[in-house]
Amino acid sequence: MNPSTTTVAQAKTGKLKTFATTAALLAALGLSAGALMMAYMNRPPPVDTTEIKAPDLNSVAGVKPDAAKGDRVVALTSAHQGGNTSVEWLCGKSLAGKHTEDHHGHWNHIGGAVAFNPKENRLLAVEVAFATASFQSDANALTLTVTADQLWFDIKNFPEARFAATEFTQRTPELEKEFAAGQTKPVEGWTHVLRGQFTLNGITAPLALPAKVAFGGESARIESHFAISRAAFKVSKRKNSLAGAAGGLFDVDDAVQMTVKVVAAPDVATLVSELGIQLQTQKGEIADLRELLKKSDDRAAKLDGALDSMKEELKAELKKVQAAASAAPAPKVDPASLPKSFTDELVEAPFERDYEVEKEGKKVKMHQSFRGLKAPFKMILVPGDPAKNIAPYYIGETEVTWDLFKAWSHWEDTTLIDAAAEAAQKLRPSNASSYADTSHGMGYVGTPAMGMSRLNAEKFCEFLSKQTGRTYRLPTEAEWELAHQLGGGDPADKAAKVKAAVCKENAPNDADDDTVEQSEKTFLPRVDKVKTKEPSKLGLHDMLGNVAEWVKTPGAVDGVGKNSFVRGGDFSTAADQLSGALREESNNERNTKESWNATYPNDPNSKWWYKDHFQVGFRLVCEPVNLPKN
Repeated sequence: MNPSTTTVAQAKTGKLKTFATTAALLAALGLSAGALMMAYMNRPPPVDTTEIKAPDLNSVAGVKPDAAKGDRVVALTSAHQGGNTSVEWLCGKSLAGKHTEDHHGHWNHIGGAVAFNPKENRLLAVEVAFATASFQSDANALTLTVTADQLWFDIKNFPEARFAATEFTQRTPELEKEFAAGQTKPVEGWTHVLRGQFTLNGITAPLALPAKVAFGGESARIESHFAISRAAFKVSKRKNSLAGAAGGLFDVDDAVQMTVKVVAAPDVATLVSELGIQLQTQKGEIADLRELLKKSDDRAAKLDGALDSMKEELKAELKKVQAAASAAPAPKVDPASLPKSFTDELVEAPFERDYEVEKEGKKVKMHQSFRGLKAPFKMILVPGDPAKNIAPYYIGETEVTWDLFKAWSHWEDTTLIDAAAEAAQKLRPSNASSYADTSHGMGYVGTPAMGMSRLNAEKFCEFLSKQTGRTYRLPTEAEWELAHQLGGGDPADKAAKVKAAVCKENAPNDADDDTVEQSEKTFLPRVDKVKTKEPSKLGLHDMLGNVAEWVKTPGAVDGVGKNSFVRGGDFSTAADQLSGALREESNNERNTKESWNATYPNDPNSKWWYKDHFQVGFRLVCEPVNLPKN
């Protein structure tokens, strides 16, 4: 055994002794160590009441803009509060000299200002401030550790950190060499170096930021990536932290990678005010302008009247079309002529390919190996209901599993270059691998795909339709309810529900998971593999429980005006609450305060994935056209 292995083993033994002692004490008090640890790790961060001082727009970093020369000044506010600026951070950890993981986050409260001259495409001054108490991490426990427990920042005495720059230099070969030798890795396509002073924890030091600066119209955009040393600014009260099951201590990197993005654009009120001042100076043209405006107003009024009339006509026609559509009988398809079920298959051939990507101005050779995909899935006929205007359709025997979903969601079948092109066209989400284990430790084989937004589920249906030549989509609520009722509806009592559905009472947990230490077990319910419970009379599995299922009904809206519902309950739902009538709402748009999105990821920036309420999945519906011959 080498010395490093001995050290890790000793640390692990010491940790186990500590946990054993603590667990014994808690047991004597009638408490669960696992439950207490989970409660501690998942406790919510304190309510953020941070305020940041409003900037002086007459003087930015000591520079006074001159409006007569066309100078602009734009105040900065946090993008996480709906503003124009973000300050993100990333810091890594290592164990026994090997990099193990990264943590990332941002600051919620940002102030400062940018002064620039859009006519000359020239920056005058940049001042960005953020409230250290508004620190936010991808883990609540880390947020609390930094802001409340160990106070990595001296929040009480120095509540703000600030960067101020008044010197801006164009990119040169010499500057490229300067940054190539340090820890800072500039953003791709950087154009300038911003030099100024960075103040944190009462310490002020010079700092040079490589930045990509772009001007357009009356706006300026600034993007910079740089590294700062924790030790240099006394952000070093904790140099390491406990590891997980491996034991030992994580070493926390000294270098913190920072990313700042600013979109400086004057508000419309400012531009209108300045335009008014310019018009007032042109006294000789004001009379003619007023007359012209009067004529324009008359024409605009007539045009508005005509448009209003057209809108009313269109609304009336739309109502007629909608009424005709709702009154029209369902397409006449004889269910007896259709097969009771069919098995479809998503097939993607394996391949080996070499390709190149550009990194830091250089071509880098890459290789990709795709083992291919052959994922069969079964669809079962639902005969429809003419009385409710529901035509026959096919519905998935089970919820969509990771076996079918993962190659698409994790970009296993395409290169980085092709992935970027598809992401730009919004054909696929950001790579789910960027969010670590999207199965949440519950496994990818035979289990339902989960945690996706409704938009993600719909895009996968489009992808599957193109691959198979058949029309796959989400079920409407009426279709989901009909399939549930024809399958026998709700089980008669709680015992029957436990027998038919994966729910809180029978869902697997980590009790028998040898990879989780006893003191760290949570005993929380987990998702189960599909088809572990009895099928319905229609042959469908898991209509109730396991994962709640996305449905989409045209015209239906939830409490915030979105068409976002899930049906059937999930593995954490108590058996006596399971019902075909169970219906939950969500809002799948970004930056909401809904509990489903409480810690929505910003790196990578995406509107596709949930991070908190991950107990949602979906079931396919297929139109009875062009069916495969089984």
